[in-house]
Amino acid sequence: EILRTECAALREVLSKQPIPNEMQAAIRDILEQWPADTAFAIRSSSTFEDLGDAAFAGQHDTYLNCVGVTEILEKVRECWLSLWTDRAVLYRHSRGFPHGMAAMAVVVQQQIACEVAGVAFSINPVSGALHSVVIDANYGLGESVVSGEFEVDHFEVDAKTHRVTQQVLGKKSKCILPERQGTRLADVPEEKQGDPCLKESQVAEIAALAKSVQQHYSWPQDIEWGYAGGRYYLLQSRPVTTI
Repeated sequence: EILRTECAALREVLSKQPIPNEMQAAIRDILEQWPADTAFAIRSSSTFEDLGDAAFAGQHDTYLNCVGVTEILEKVRECWLSLWTDRAVLYRHSRGFPHGMAAMAVVVQQQIACEVAGVAFSINPVSGALHSVVIDANYGLGESVVSGEFEVDHFEVDAKTHRVTQQVLGKKSKCILPERQGTRLADVPEEKQGDPCLKESQVAEIAALAKSVQQHYSWPQDIEWGYAGGRYYLLQSRPVTTI
């Protein structure tokens, strides 16, 4: 309780600090190159995040489907402030990271209105099996998968043949969709809830993507991906830390 109170007080002080003028100008200059109604995802990226032995997954804030320079600047600030939530401070303390060395970059990515999205592990993160790719997926944006709050589809895939070796289909009654600004929790049509949200050919392509990212980094990877308009998007990659 003390930690929560002190972190909240610190964020209150920091929230009053202005965003440097040169950074505001740089963000505005970039955004002017896009149509005014383009949506962006504003994502935290700490200097201690996605290390080989500490992922920090879920410790810092992300904001989806943000439109307009005013909101984007506000969410950049919120990402900075999430460096000092009690959960982030406690996690750094538990891993022995000095708080004074913590810094926050913010990634501004074009928002993809995904039809299906999720995560993929280039090895099995539970068993450590190198021959298995594990994919979790749901309709809509990947937030419904990474939050762990909803039923999703689970696929295990042979890493060489890209054939599905096991699948468990969740009753996908809810998904997260982009709104005009922000996101909303939506009902999945009943006739689609029990069907796989990915075809076998799509599962194979995502498995191939996960293995290619592993090859690039020379280490097993945990990726976030999305599918929209017939294209696959690699949204993020981090090392698998459970091995």
